[in-house]
Amino acid sequence: MKNILKIALLTVTFALFTTVSTAQSTAKEDAMVQTKELQEMAKFEMDKFKPVYEAYVAYNRKLESIDKHIDKTTMAYMEAKAKLDEKFKNDMEPVLNAEEFKVFLKKEKLN
Repeated sequence: MKNILKIALLTVTFALFTTVSTAQSTAKEDAMVQTKELQEMAKFEMDKFKPVYEAYVAYNRKLESIDKHIDKTTMAYMEAKAKLDEKFKNDMEPVLNAEEFKVFLKKEKLN
C-alpha cells in the first residue's frame, strides 16, 4: 500500500512539475514574441519620429526667424507664415499615414 501511495505521489508530482514547466516555457515564448513585436513597433515609431521631429524643429526655427525679422502686423509676415505653414504641411504629408495626417492637420489647425 505504501509503495502504491509513493508511486501515486511521484506520478502526481511529476505531472505537476511537467505542467508547470510547460506553462513556464509557453510564458517565456509568449514574452519573447511580445518583446520582438514591441521592438519592431519601436523601430517603426523611431523611423517615423525622426522625420517628424526634424520637420517640427525646422518649422519652429523658421517661425522664430520670421517672428524676429518681420513685423507681425504686415502683409509680408502673413504671407511668410502662410508659406511656412504650407511647406510644413507638405513635409509632414509623406511621413504620416492618412489618419495620422488628419489628426496632425486638426492639431496644428492647418486644414
